[in-house]
Amino acid sequence: MRVLVLFLFASLVWAQAPTGLTVQSATNTQVQLTWTGTAGTSYTVERAPVGAAFTNLATLTATSYTDTFFDAYLQFTYQIVATGSSTAAPSNPVTVGPPPSGLSLAAASPLNGNQVNLTYGENVSLTFDGNGDPAFAFLFGDPNADDVAAEGQLFFRSWNRAKTQWNPLVLVATPGDASSGGESVVSLGYDTSTKTFALATDDIAGNIDLYVSTNGGATWSLKTTFSSANGPALALSAGNIYFAYQADSGVGLQYVTGKLSADPGTWTTVSAPVVNNAGSSNFGVSPAVAIDSSGSPAVAFWAPDISPDNGGAEILFFWMPAGNAAPVAVVNTSNEFESATLGVRMVFYQTNPRIGFTAITDLADANADANVHYIGSNDGGKTWQPAVSIPTDGHESTDYPLDIAVDASDNGAMAYESNEAEGDGSEKCDSPKLALSSDLVNWTVCQVAPDLGNFNGDPGAIQIGFGGNSKRYVFWQSGGDSSSNSGVVMYRDPPNNQPTGPVISNVLDAESARATIVPGEFVALYGANFVGTTRTWAGADFTAAGAGNLPMSLSGVGVQFNGLPAAVYFISPTQLDVQAPSGITGTVPVTVTNNGAVSGAFNVAVVQNAPSLYYYPAGSNLYPAAVHLDGTLIGDPALTGTATKVKAGETIILFVNGVAPSPSGVIIGGAISYSGPVTVTIGPAGTTPGFTGLVAAGEYQMNVTVPSSLTTGDYPITVTVQGQTSPSNVILPVQ
Repeated sequence: MRVLVLFLFASLVWAQAPTGLTVQSATNTQVQLTWTGTAGTSYTVERAPVGAAFTNLATLTATSYTDTFFDAYLQFTYQIVATGSSTAAPSNPVTVGPPPSGLSLAAASPLNGNQVNLTYGENVSLTFDGNGDPAFAFLFGDPNADDVAAEGQLFFRSWNRAKTQWNPLVLVATPGDASSGGESVVSLGYDTSTKTFALATDDIAGNIDLYVSTNGGATWSLKTTFSSANGPALALSAGNIYFAYQADSGVGLQYVTGKLSADPGTWTTVSAPVVNNAGSSNFGVSPAVAIDSSGSPAVAFWAPDISPDNGGAEILFFWMPAGNAAPVAVVNTSNEFESATLGVRMVFYQTNPRIGFTAITDLADANADANVHYIGSNDGGKTWQPAVSIPTDGHESTDYPLDIAVDASDNGAMAYESNEAEGDGSEKCDSPKLALSSDLVNWTVCQVAPDLGNFNGDPGAIQIGFGGNSKRYVFWQSGGDSSSNSGVVMYRDPPNNQPTGPVISNVLDAESARATIVPGEFVALYGANFVGTTRTWAGADFTAAGAGNLPMSLSGVGVQFNGLPAAVYFISPTQLDVQAPSGITGTVPVTVTNNGAVSGAFNVAVVQNAPSLYYYPAGSNLYPAAVHLDGTLIGDPALTGTATKVKAGETIILFVNGVAPSPSGVIIGGAISYSGPVTVTIGPAGTTPGFTGLVAAGEYQMNVTVPSSLTTGDYPITVTVQGQTSPSNVILPVQ
């Protein structure tokens, strides 16, 4: 008996916590883990769906494990525990899986001067990789915001399951600003059999450039260029490329196919046959390409009706170029439509094509603004059912851009733009719009996500696709007022079996939206399932926290940085504002707890100085949340009636986040001076504050005299601490 007790005691003493848990690789079928441990120690591998409790997977003495039995559509967190220890902590956690459900920013627009660049994310194109995870490409039309069209850039981004984050953006090429509101100029595809991406784009010279990547999108090479061409549409399968585009000078639609790895000189090019009363296909209107379940490609395209008295009508054609059949006329606008604001997208359900298109309706019983339509065939494209006009939301129009997808049960989904300028308040949902149908005849319309948050609803491009679990992904371009809501947005439907626990998608400085944080400053967490209510801290929360303390949780929601609790100021389902705890350094994991459910960890870098001005928006500008010495607000009275501009030589009070590490979790009873070097720059003039100090939790005050050399005008204002400067997007109005 004593021997057994001594053995157990020895195990408790000598078993050490495993360290360095690493994801060696992760796919949709297996996750390979390794860690550092002690020889002879037994380890338990634990796994938890993000938002749920850990369960034991296996117990072993090795320091590696391969998990092959899991849901490919969920995110999982793993940790390793020394089996023989009741006191040793578990290893560091690692999270693996597909992108988070809900709304997130897949590529944030950079700041240029005082605002985000609204040309970022144009013509986004979506495909799925071999894991069923999304990858996308897009144009950045004017990177320097100087109206130089030749500088337009083409970017690619893919998802990394092993790191549960987007891979770094890849600059594929600089084709110039080839974006257009009337056609798709970027087309991205992936071949699972060869693990190859292909990406085609219009360029500013009036050509199409085709790029290929065989290493997951890390690097790209130019495969070939199609001269005097536009509107690329491609699909990849079994090593082949299926490519269609519009050729200039009346040549019309061209279809190209061959082995993607082969010399393009060996590829076959065929012109679309001209049928009956149709002219050559429309230059400037992109075709659509899709592959059916048998591997046969198809093309959908628009061509003008050149018959007498056609009134400028257009014909939508469906063509299977691998056979001898001529293109089939799907819709002729002379029959039930006026002219067309032309667009077309196509997918297959098994061997049956489903097409979404835009055209201006002229039906007596339809809203004249219903420009988005559906049409389908149930015999492989030989005959077609009547076109269906997608209902409008109130009196809003339905418009290009659009996209279409069907799931494994042939349920349809269409995403598109709607023109709110024509609305009269009758609409029930925000934009972009989502139309759903279980029979492809009757469609219901609302927005693409249950809550669009602060994302803009007027996309310059939109893409929709179903994952292997028949859940939707939607990507679109959002043009918001900051880098936290502008760029390429992703919405992903939650899987049916996803836990409802919290999920973190980003952790940023609460004012500047920088990805680095300072101990003691206020930080914003973004994600999903944080809590079911929205509120800020109140008197009762301080009572519960105890005298002199800040609340460490609101409504059961708490946040931990490397295990240290953060004071919680604001909670909502998708955003939390907290004070980062003091005492953190390096890169630390951040987790959210909602009444016992713990999120996966999100790593964030900690720095010592990263100043950012507290600000408020008014009109198109951001103004510092600053006051005159009498406590009145500083700003433009034309935009904010209670505000007044500053005068040269006047002393004002600024409030700044992230100046330096500061105490956390406690009420600041009196000002704490900061003695480090600080410079405030207003336009061309720099000055040193008369006072800099911490006056409240996470909040520094600076008393600054406005340089007397400044004349009337709006000046960018920045704060520099220890060589770190705040963003220059905040404006100080001087009179």
